[in-house]
Amino acid sequence: MFRQGSLDTLCGIYAIINSTHEVCATWDSRLKPDHHRALFRLLCEELATEGDLAGALAGEGMGVQTLRRLLRRAHMYVEDETGLPFTHKRAFNAEPVPLDRYWDVIRDHVDENGPGSVLISLTGRYCHWSCVRSVSDAGMVLRDSDGLIRLNRARCTTGAGDGRRHHVLWPTETLLIT
Repeated sequence: MFRQGSLDTLCGIYAIINSTHEVCATWDSRLKPDHHRALFRLLCEELATEGDLAGALAGEGMGVQTLRRLLRRAHMYVEDETGLPFTHKRAFNAEPVPLDRYWDVIRDHVDENGPGSVLISLTGRYCHWSCVRSVSDAGMVLRDSDGLIRLNRARCTTGAGDGRRHHVLWPTETLLIT
């Protein structure tokens, strides 16, 4: 059985939309459903303009450069609609990064900037972009397009995955939004 999203790799677009929704809600400037649809269309048009839409629809994935380009476009749209300025940066410029350091940086950023202010790239059991709502010592709570709710820290790594740690988090592909 196929579900919406089981053949495409538009999770990056959904992660961006979920992020902007969360961040705007933190500032009491909620985007309306029409804004979400318009933003989805805008991001798909951006992918098409760059020649990346067919690949994303065919399941070829979205790299960090493509996601950052879409994120800049989304931030311009949200700023025009709500007046809220957005910027983003990579969480880390080089790897390897120990999981403890990665976790501390992500938790501190979410604590300071609120839900939705971090986008993560994970591989292993999933090859996926997602939006972080909260971080504790035990795990991350996500706002996710594929139904992922929580990542247990004991199952995560910033290195090679194994039978016990099957969620690989990519530090240089983690984006911090302010």
